Amino acid sequence: MEITGVIIKKQEEPTIGTSKAGNEWKKQSIVVNTGGDYPQLLQVDFMNAKCDQLTAFNVDSEVKVAINLNGKEYNGKYYTNITGWKVSNPDDEVTSADQNPARDDNFSF
Repeated sequence: MEITGVIIKKQEEPTIGTSKAGNEWKKQSIVVNTGGDYPQLLQVDFMNAKCDQLTAFNVDSEVKVAINLNGKEYNGKYYTNITGWKVSNPDDEVTSADQNPARDDNFSF
């Protein structure tokens, strides 16, 4: 799933911690305004190596973010997280024509 919008808030430094299993992790968040007739303000969390992608973007940058929605129940309450796994400039889209240039299928056999 993908969302497109403008970064309105960015956590400057990733939060760093240690899991119960003793593994280190880091997390960095951005808030994206989707714009349009019914704009949404969505917080997207990036984990571990995915945080490094955020260095190329600042507040007011237009972005396209590939996300996963995660939901869970805890003590009768339900929680939803939005986890980002790729962030890019929406203008950097590769088209089918870019990937498959015209070719000459005129073989001489």
